[in-house]
Amino acid sequence: MLPYNARLVERAKEQLLHWEREVKLDNQRGLTDINKAAENFYRGLLNIILDSELINMNLMKMDFPAVDLAERNGGLCVQVTSSEGRDKINHTLEEFFGNDLQKTYQRLIVVIIGTKPKYNKTPFPTEDGFVLDRDSDIWDTAGLLQQIEGLDGDRLKRVDEYLTRELGEIREPVLHLPVPERRNPVGFLGRKTELAWIGDELKKGTKPVVIAGLGGVGKTALAVEFRKGWRGQVYFVRFDTSFTRTLADSVGMAIPPQERRGLNEEQTAELALSYLRRCEPGDLLIVDNAEVTGKSWAELTRDPFYEKLRRLPMAVLMTTRHRDTGGRWLGRLDQEDLREIFRRHEVNISEGEMDELIEAVDGHTMTVDMIARTIRESWGDVTAETILTAMETSTLHAGDFDDIENDHDPEQGKIYAHLRALFDLSRISEDGRQALRCATLLPQTGMDEALFRHALPDGAAKEIKKLEKKGWVDRKEGMVTIHPVVRLVCRTELEPTDGNCEEFLDGIDNQYDPKRYDHVKFRQMAELFENASITLEDETGVLANQVGFLWNQVAEPQRALSYNLRAVEKQEQHQPDSNSLAASYNNVGYTYGVMGDHEKALEYKLKALAIWERVLTEDHPDLALSCNNVGMTYGAQGDYQRALEYLLKALTIWEQVLPEEHPDLARSLNNVGSTYGDLGEYQRALEYLLKALTIWEQVLPEEHPDLARSFNNVGMTYGALGDHEKALEYNLKALAIWERVLPENHPDLALSCNNVGMTYEDLDDHEKALEYNLKALAIRERVLPGNHPDLARSFNNIAWTYYRLGRLEEAAVHMRRAAEIINRSTLPEHHPHRVNFNKWADEMEEEARQARGGDDPTPVSS
Repeated sequence: MLPYNARLVERAKEQLLHWEREVKLDNQRGLTDINKAAENFYRGLLNIILDSELINMNLMKMDFPAVDLAERNGGLCVQVTSSEGRDKINHTLEEFFGNDLQKTYQRLIVVIIGTKPKYNKTPFPTEDGFVLDRDSDIWDTAGLLQQIEGLDGDRLKRVDEYLTRELGEIREPVLHLPVPERRNPVGFLGRKTELAWIGDELKKGTKPVVIAGLGGVGKTALAVEFRKGWRGQVYFVRFDTSFTRTLADSVGMAIPPQERRGLNEEQTAELALSYLRRCEPGDLLIVDNAEVTGKSWAELTRDPFYEKLRRLPMAVLMTTRHRDTGGRWLGRLDQEDLREIFRRHEVNISEGEMDELIEAVDGHTMTVDMIARTIRESWGDVTAETILTAMETSTLHAGDFDDIENDHDPEQGKIYAHLRALFDLSRISEDGRQALRCATLLPQTGMDEALFRHALPDGAAKEIKKLEKKGWVDRKEGMVTIHPVVRLVCRTELEPTDGNCEEFLDGIDNQYDPKRYDHVKFRQMAELFENASITLEDETGVLANQVGFLWNQVAEPQRALSYNLRAVEKQEQHQPDSNSLAASYNNVGYTYGVMGDHEKALEYKLKALAIWERVLTEDHPDLALSCNNVGMTYGAQGDYQRALEYLLKALTIWEQVLPEEHPDLARSLNNVGSTYGDLGEYQRALEYLLKALTIWEQVLPEEHPDLARSFNNVGMTYGALGDHEKALEYNLKALAIWERVLPENHPDLALSCNNVGMTYEDLDDHEKALEYNLKALAIRERVLPGNHPDLARSFNNIAWTYYRLGRLEEAAVHMRRAAEIINRSTLPEHHPHRVNFNKWADEMEEEARQARGGDDPTPVSS
């Protein structure tokens, strides 16, 4: 085991990082009360760490200037803030000096709930000799942990007891699958019996516990409300056509892309299950809307992954519209709760009118809520009487909505008729109709409001708030969503087509920026284009092609492939032997390559090349690109000689048609150089890599990522040639760029630190190697899951560095950590890393034991 003190520090780290996330999340949601709680929390913690007697100055005097905590004797004062920028500190100092607090207090510490940036070297303002040092007087979470790590055993134990008392035992979620917030203006109503039933069934061990009911009766709201009282971790996923796909997509998207790359849908689902199996019996998985129109519950549950979900150690709660589940069917709310909807919307109608409206729509919760919104927002134009008249004249009359054939057509029937009657589209402007038409293409989980607005024409974008007030769309936490039932009404009445949605789709597409990678944003775009491809006429395969492209950008190659192939099928029919078909073949080849099927990738890339050789001139840049792609695929197959042949063809064309300083020429030179490196011709490799670097240094900004990659490639090649001094020079140049342009927790920064560390090892400077290897490990521990192979590799590198330094105990501990991580990873059982890491751990532990004189007081393990 880790030493006792080290375990306490590790636990403090988990608790403080969890606390930091809670504060940031609440602040993002506008719940700022947590900042007041933070002042008292840090008062208690700092009094232990600093052996001080801080008091909360805001309790002594409302809005005490500049500082939150201070000692009565005037020695120390503290400002607690979740703002990380320099402006906040400057403002604090301005108030501090403006109120002459420097005459009372000897030292000011600023505690940042988060990560402090790299402040520039300009010193903070001073007066009367009072100095705020940006290193020693500004603490973020990492700095606070450093202070905790330096405590003696007694105070460290007191910190542990304090954090556990204040924050509780913190256990990190296995995956980030957050439960959505349901902040309906009227709040949650009733359902106490159903909430109690869910709790009882989960305690019995029923798996899954199923809540069933028609769309719009409040199933999701009930599940979200239930989780508020759940003590363990809660995970939430939306069902997507099958339990296999739900695991692969909804759960799989939370797994780092590098772990999913190359896996098909079933393999990704198995990987997702391997994560969920690490959950505990006290955890809860909510699967929302588990239904597919036209399929029965029995058909859905034949999916083998349904049974695997049932065997998870955690509790499972599902919502569905299917009746035959054996679960709890949600009927209408109590009459008084339904009346309360009108009251909370502040609708000025009589109780009798409320009851008439409720009965007209059979007490359907969502419809009652929307009637209340409609009356409230109509400024008197719509009354209870006009709505009742509309209901009476609708094509379907009101009745018991439980009679609808729910399992086969859950969103049709009387509820649809009620909503169609209620939502008179003639009362909405054409801009509003266009906004709704485009909203029917939104993903089920919604879309970032800024992204959605930006794609709409100006007039339509301005209508979103009005549509929300009337209940047509929802806006929560910066997201725009549309309820499935309302989606159906709008889709049927407004008939979105490729033509009337073209401007909107172009607006979405234009917001794709490869230089600003945003996984969440790109995934929303992929889901929207996927909906559009299914809903709209896509005769040419253009939409399908775009869907495939976007799914590839978010590392979902299996989904990308189905759309890439659909685009090819359409274009083979309508545009044979065209540039478009060649591009689609190339896209299919790219996707197969990402999935690791390089034979299929080569097949399609050669098809693309064959078309381009027929339809393009011999010196066309697209022909060069195609040759380059074929070459890279041969390289991925290990056929470096054939790879070089095609890469040199591409380079020959680019040298003819591109200016000497063109970035594409640099990429081509880089690819040729890397392939010479794969062939072991390092001197030739260096020649091409340095040419590429020369171009990039001329045409790219000093902090461009491609420049960093080029420095790295040159550095690694010098290392292969045995010139480790030169290798270090270029690896450090690469790292300097990454440190300026990447966030502190970026995986590429960890990789660069790792490369520098390994180069120092080659130079036998083990102390410097250890410094950079530990930096790489610190980043990977923050951003990678606990079973990721790269995490194990970091522990392995550090173990050998400690070993070479003669620090055998530490070497053994780190190698055992490497072995334990690799044993939990998805690598095959007989992978060399599994075999070697375990063997080396055993050997290092034995050598450490012998160095202690053969005694073995405690096993060396993590």
